[in-house]
Amino acid sequence: MKIITAFADKRVLFTSLLLLTLAFSFWSGSRVPALNEKATMGTEIDFNNLGFNTVFEVQPEDPLVKRVAYTTVNWVDTNKKGMTFGLLFASAIMTLFSLMRRRSFDNGFANSALGLVIGTPLGVCVNCAAPIAAGMAAAGSKIETTLATMISSPTMNVIVLTILLSLFPLYLVAIKLSLTLFFILFIIPMMTRYFLKKEAETVDLAHCGIAANSTCPIPQVDTSAEETKTNSILAMKWMVVNYLKNLWFVVKTTVPLMFLAGFLGSLMITILPWESIANIIPETSLFMTLLSMTLVALIGVFLPVPIAFDVIICAVLLATGMPVKYVMVLLFTLGIFSVYSFFVVSQSVSRRAALIMFFILAGMGVSSGIIAHQYEKIDARNKADFFVKFFLTAENAIEPVYRMGEVYNIQNSANVVPELRSNALKTSGVANNSNLSINKTSFAVANGAGANKGSMFTEFTGDDFGMHIPDRFSLFKMELPFLQGHGRGVSTGDVHNDGRPDVLFRAEASLLLYANKDGRSFVRQPINVKELAGLSITNAAFVDINNDGWNDIFLSTYVNGNYLILNDKGNFEQDNFIKLPNISDAGMSLSVAFGDIDRDGDLDIILGNWELGWGEGTWIATDNTRNAILKNTGNNQFSVEELPGHPGIPTSIMLSDFSNDGVLDIVIGNDFGAPDYFYTGTGDGSFKMITVQDEVFTHSTYDTMSISSADINNDLVPEIYVAEIAYYDHHKKFTNILPEDACMELKVGQQDACLENVKTQRLFSDIKQKKRPQDCAKFKDPILSNECVMLFVARRPAANGGFATRETCAFLPETWKAARSLCTSNLNEAVVVPEKEKAVLIPQTRGANVLFVSDGNGKFVDKAIEYGLNYGGWAWNSKFADLNNDEWQDLYIANGTLESQRRRESNYYFENKKGQKFENLTHESGLKSRRSTSSFSYVDLDNDGDIDVIAVPQIGKAQIFINNTNNSANSIAFSLDDRRANRFGIGSKLIIYYGKDAERHQMREIQASSGFISFDDTTAYFGLNQYKGISRLEILWSDGTKSEVNERLASGNRYTISRGQSAVSVLSQSGTSIY
Repeated sequence: MKIITAFADKRVLFTSLLLLTLAFSFWSGSRVPALNEKATMGTEIDFNNLGFNTVFEVQPEDPLVKRVAYTTVNWVDTNKKGMTFGLLFASAIMTLFSLMRRRSFDNGFANSALGLVIGTPLGVCVNCAAPIAAGMAAAGSKIETTLATMISSPTMNVIVLTILLSLFPLYLVAIKLSLTLFFILFIIPMMTRYFLKKEAETVDLAHCGIAANSTCPIPQVDTSAEETKTNSILAMKWMVVNYLKNLWFVVKTTVPLMFLAGFLGSLMITILPWESIANIIPETSLFMTLLSMTLVALIGVFLPVPIAFDVIICAVLLATGMPVKYVMVLLFTLGIFSVYSFFVVSQSVSRRAALIMFFILAGMGVSSGIIAHQYEKIDARNKADFFVKFFLTAENAIEPVYRMGEVYNIQNSANVVPELRSNALKTSGVANNSNLSINKTSFAVANGAGANKGSMFTEFTGDDFGMHIPDRFSLFKMELPFLQGHGRGVSTGDVHNDGRPDVLFRAEASLLLYANKDGRSFVRQPINVKELAGLSITNAAFVDINNDGWNDIFLSTYVNGNYLILNDKGNFEQDNFIKLPNISDAGMSLSVAFGDIDRDGDLDIILGNWELGWGEGTWIATDNTRNAILKNTGNNQFSVEELPGHPGIPTSIMLSDFSNDGVLDIVIGNDFGAPDYFYTGTGDGSFKMITVQDEVFTHSTYDTMSISSADINNDLVPEIYVAEIAYYDHHKKFTNILPEDACMELKVGQQDACLENVKTQRLFSDIKQKKRPQDCAKFKDPILSNECVMLFVARRPAANGGFATRETCAFLPETWKAARSLCTSNLNEAVVVPEKEKAVLIPQTRGANVLFVSDGNGKFVDKAIEYGLNYGGWAWNSKFADLNNDEWQDLYIANGTLESQRRRESNYYFENKKGQKFENLTHESGLKSRRSTSSFSYVDLDNDGDIDVIAVPQIGKAQIFINNTNNSANSIAFSLDDRRANRFGIGSKLIIYYGKDAERHQMREIQASSGFISFDDTTAYFGLNQYKGISRLEILWSDGTKSEVNERLASGNRYTISRGQSAVSVLSQSGTSIY
């Protein structure tokens, strides 16, 4: 009856409708979709220092003022919708409350409960709830209701709680919710009763409403004429006028404080980045630990984070190894209060109220961390008991290292090699004299696979070409170091010297060598080395190390060293298996590069040694990750030198003459917080590190996965591309989809296995997040169950949120060699690099790729944004090649990780638009694939003059993308056979001149490095578009000398240029260095 009476006043009706309209519009159009996205993406959603939206990229070399300003703008953009709703909703509440004489209960606990009921469905962050609290206070709401509404809105929202439960162990969730409810329902009313008596007395519900006066700071209850209540037009007018008055009141009192709070929060997080918060004060004693936790709590209560940001950032920090006690402190304090809330409470209630809330919440945050720490110790003991019982069970003694037997028949080399030689591509001589000779092989006319298809590429499986990869899903593929070191690799090159490139896969079944029979069919050839069966191989490449003109095989392993298998005229036998030296205690050489760094005529090796360490900070390399130079001294012997610089986490190494002085330089791409290292070569085998003071490079990426170089604008100067985790979330056309949806894009026969793998991945991810090794028993496959427990024990030290200790490592059976190595290596402490030494290294940026373009004065400028290459997903191998033969080198990026449970992005093809920009034409090209892929190789499998792509997904069959452009554009290719330096011309540059008056030109550098666990055939391909040939060729050999071919060479051919043999007078040769 009272409700009906209230709505008889049309002002109440109209204002209530306005309130409901605002709420429904915000919830349905913004808040619920945004929170659902966060719930779906979890920790994989894109975010920056203090928000989710990025208007301006913050670069590490930017001055402090600029970084703070950009962070503030990004914060405002993230909060703009919620803040706008808060202002509008607060004004509507003020207008409605002015018509209500009873707005609360007499009991403080009941008023807090009312605030909980009001705030929970609002779903706005504590910053956006602050104006609402200000409006409620100004409209006469009880202090308990006002404060409870403000606190419960960001913390008790159902979707936020769902995210919380999905990302954290149950005990952390219970601690956060229990303390939050305790604060709302008990602390707030008790605080008001005993410490805020004066403030509570100010709120007089009988006399405070719309119009403020000198005796009542809160606007008085409206007593307009009866006609205003019953006349619809007058009631509507009354509502509009008073709503606008209240809106102006809320705006002028809260918006300036909002910008101030955003600035202060941005300043704090810029000075104290997230990853450094827990390390401000060293934990040298119990007192220092408590002091450190108190400081973390004060920071958490201060920062004005958007809704759900607290949950996401804490989940990320927990996953990266921040101790649980600090994560719990932040999980409680972030998002429950902020400096903006402090300002608003100070203004609307009192400064005393704001200070009491601030320090009580900080104290409760410290208490939450202590409780979590104590529970974690108890839980660790329980898990230790579980591990002991698990490993005492006899059936669990089998090592869960993924090994596959010989699933497919292998043809004997004695049968394979002669057949290949008899089917070798035909060559014909073009010219020769005492210095150079040229032979050519004509490109084949397109036919068979991929011919005359509509798109640029046609996709096949490896099985379609006879290239089978035995496959079984393993949890090793989801966990470090196996996430990277066991990512499947691929290398292409001609190992039989028959003119056809062969393929080498590094996969679960050790090394798989597939010999190219005719460009369309391949046969598996044995590698007759018995030791391979016991090695966990992490990388492999074709490369001619002993300089005999036959591609050998290099391979690296996990904890068992690096090896060569020398090529014996197309065969790989036990007698030619050679172990390579390395630095002492090296874990695994994940990345490797080959080049003649001392110009003595043979190839040297750069090893990027990889091992994670755990400790304070984000630079988690150990002393075992010092990079090594293996100088080739002849007769398969090598001397070992350390590469200058601190240990890093190298995922990619590039040997390339980026300084354009004829000498090979080095770039080391590091993951996990270690900066990338840039070196200039001297030509004698030594290198000088480039520092920030040299002002050559402004910055590089934080999580570097791949580094590559190419001349993308045909100015004969190389550009450098550095790829990292840089999601494409902002572009609807290339948005990610859920893994289940990606499975449905596969062929019918592959969908069920894919969906089953997704379930397995989700279960393992949930077990890790919830820290429940007992749930490993949920895997039906006992091998998966064993893998799950083993990784749980070994993956991370106890001090960093894991369970690895000297004692737990000892639980692992003696037969589990890889597991024991992983467990003990994870106990190695991370290096501590002094800040003074860090200061000279190249700064890092996050969430965006980098494209270095030379400014012509020895410096490189990042132009990734201008060229459209700043985003590329969770990038792995990323390399340039002219895939459509239009004269301009394009970019292909392998993308995705099984660690991701909520997104699958496609690999990306960026087409070069005449050196001015790149356009993402993935869908149009036929290269779209959402199968998580880390490696691929560029190679002309069918000898038709265009570059095909072999991609190796982390699960499933290889993908063969056959290029169909050879009929629509011309091309020309060159291979080098150098009898004076390294035989395949690694490190040499080729420059072609063509067109009218030879005004057009292109450059290629032959590399055996860069990218990620992927190596390309060393043939250099040039797209010529409509041009029929070239008029001049320059070869800048790896030893610094130059040759020129001053005669027209027709397109449609692959030319082999040999140095040290006969040639005719149409060629010119210079034996002196041009540098």
